[in-house]
Amino acid sequence: AGCTSGNGGSGNGSGGETLSGDIRISGSSTVYPVAQEVTRQFAEQHSEVSFNLTRDGSGGGFNNVFIPGDSDMNNASRPITENELQRCRDNGIEPVEFFLAQDALTVVVNNEADWIDSISLEELRTIWS
Repeated sequence: AGCTSGNGGSGNGSGGETLSGDIRISGSSTVYPVAQEVTRQFAEQHSEVSFNLTRDGSGGGFNNVFIPGDSDMNNASRPITENELQRCRDNGIEPVEFFLAQDALTVVVNNEADWIDSISLEELRTIWS
């Protein structure tokens, strides 16, 4: 998306071809550091390609940037919802999903915290809601 081949070839950058263009990537703040590093490494090999990378959140990126057609890719830390998929299709976009990584959340309690011995998922849900 957003790249063109300098000599009408396959556009993969091999055989002396030059890639160029602008790629807009929106979406997940969780995936942002990975996307930042991937785009940095890609740009080292293809200096004529520029990236506009933003942290909009998975849903914010889908709803506010990708579905309206204002980005080429949307990073998401979750699968696309049926509603988002339908809205993409209604807007002439057929998204292609690439599984990149899996993330996790770990809750750590300071050993000096004498006020807590354990906490349930429901209690954590209440704290962060």
